[in-house]
Amino acid sequence: MDEMKNEKTYTVNFPVRMLANTNGFNFINSIYYEINNRKYEEITFDFQLTNIFETNLIAFLGYAIEKIYSNQIIFELKIGQERYLCEDQSIVLRKIFEFYSLDKSPALLPRKIGNRNLAEEEQLLLRDLKELELNEYNKIRTILSELMANLKMHTIYLDGYFAGYHDYKNHQILFSIVNYDITFANHIKQANKMEFENDFEAIVWALKKNNTTRQDSGGIGLYILRKYISDMNGKFSVLSGNSYVECDKMCYNEENENLIRVSKRKNLSQRFEGTTITLYIPDHKGNLTDEKKVLEEICLRCLLEV
Repeated sequence: MDEMKNEKTYTVNFPVRMLANTNGFNFINSIYYEINNRKYEEITFDFQLTNIFETNLIAFLGYAIEKIYSNQIIFELKIGQERYLCEDQSIVLRKIFEFYSLDKSPALLPRKIGNRNLAEEEQLLLRDLKELELNEYNKIRTILSELMANLKMHTIYLDGYFAGYHDYKNHQILFSIVNYDITFANHIKQANKMEFENDFEAIVWALKKNNTTRQDSGGIGLYILRKYISDMNGKFSVLSGNSYVECDKMCYNEENENLIRVSKRKNLSQRFEGTTITLYIPDHKGNLTDEKKVLEEICLRCLLEV
């Protein structure tokens, strides 16, 4: 990221690859901190050198863009060979998606979700998601429905963002659900008066069966996430506070359901005062002709990096 000479303007130069890993999350998180700590009159997002952008990251980028518009900052988007002066936040999200997502399926579109956007959720779960024709549609719908229900019950503003990405190279589809207002640790502390030494411990506690901050029964949503991801031989990641955790099919043990195996654990360079959950689902789609065309386009983009 480079700040222009005029201190009232700010340009973010996005890297060649924007992937859904700690580097990608750290980069976007740093944008939010810069915007939040400084007052700018104009901000530019420059994607002209960016060949790959995993579009599920748009759900995470949304909170930085939302801050720009709430601060009434003039916003410009440079993408491909085009420049856009964007007066509407939804235009920004859609432009990034349309340029970088090779799969234009409606189920992958970035969208606001939560109590004020119930129609969007219904359309996603009952129509758009089904159109992907994934083998495990019912399990995927159940996971997403549970995660969205958690967002509506356990966050401060009761809403967030959703976005997806079809990773043809690794034969998987990524879905990210993001809230921007509370971490697992802070929510559990407020609701259950429990303290954790770090965000990682809070994440692991939340993933265990029957652990809940509800006054009645609960604690099933994240348990179902682990069980179904294991069944599908997929993966998921959780980012909350300064902790990033990945879990693969070994995250669920039928003989000991609260034995959780974490495949990767890292810390962010700066805290994210919210929670992001990303699903990595095998696509199980086999239209080889279309897939070959997509892989050729991916290879062409990679050559542009050299």
